[in-house]
Amino acid sequence: MFDTYQYGEAGRQLYDFFWGEFADWYLEVAKLQIKEGEEGYWRSVKTMIKVLDACLRMLHPFIPFVTEEIWDHLRIACLQHPAGFSPDRPWEEALMVAEWPEIGVDHEIDFEAIKEFSFIMDLIRSIRNVRSEKKVEAGQKIVCKIQAGESVELIRSMKTVITTLAHLDPERFEVAEELGEIPVDSVPLVIGSIEAYLPLSGMVDLEAELDRISRELGVVEGQINRLRDLLAGPFSTRAPKDVVEKEEEKLAQLEETAQKLLSQRESLS
Repeated sequence: MFDTYQYGEAGRQLYDFFWGEFADWYLEVAKLQIKEGEEGYWRSVKTMIKVLDACLRMLHPFIPFVTEEIWDHLRIACLQHPAGFSPDRPWEEALMVAEWPEIGVDHEIDFEAIKEFSFIMDLIRSIRNVRSEKKVEAGQKIVCKIQAGESVELIRSMKTVITTLAHLDPERFEVAEELGEIPVDSVPLVIGSIEAYLPLSGMVDLEAELDRISRELGVVEGQINRLRDLLAGPFSTRAPKDVVEKEEEKLAQLEETAQKLLSQRESLS
């Protein structure tokens, strides 16, 4: 963006990443790892420092005085720490003369990990949205039961993250491949291939919940029809095979979601 002089778009993307991903998600998860002393604790700390350092360097053209002050505190704190935290190169004397970050060619991107955590983020957002809609107090821990299917191990491994960031009761957080009994008077949620149930007894407006599910089903059915039309046309023969397969996989997931929403609507009718 900078090399094409699109400074406004560059600033927007930096802002979205810094606040929407780094501050809202990575720091919150890293704090849990640090608090619990999990394996990889120091790796998380080093990653936080490295990303914050890079963000401040890229934000410097937009807010030079603020970034210079914060970066100087970061530099001094790292130099004084016994572990001697530092970026890939020695710290410069000031941010205004610091080198511009470079794309790390030596680091492989774990796309599967990104996909899995994006899924966890969607789950947490969905629960947060229900809490907000039902006006559940921020400090109140609620029950959650999840029918996770093939994602059961992933959900279990992220229990601390999910229960903490979604304000769930960890003692009553149930995850199973298949739930033996669907909780009654619960708000059902469909996230990808899993189903989550929030037994918000006394806080559930069944009519409003039916309306929400119907609206969500309408959106999903619209996406299904669009993909079916796309795959029935020239796209399926002209586009690269891997692109077509990706759209077919997306269609299958949407059809599964639609079926789950239909079942949930029927259970509330």
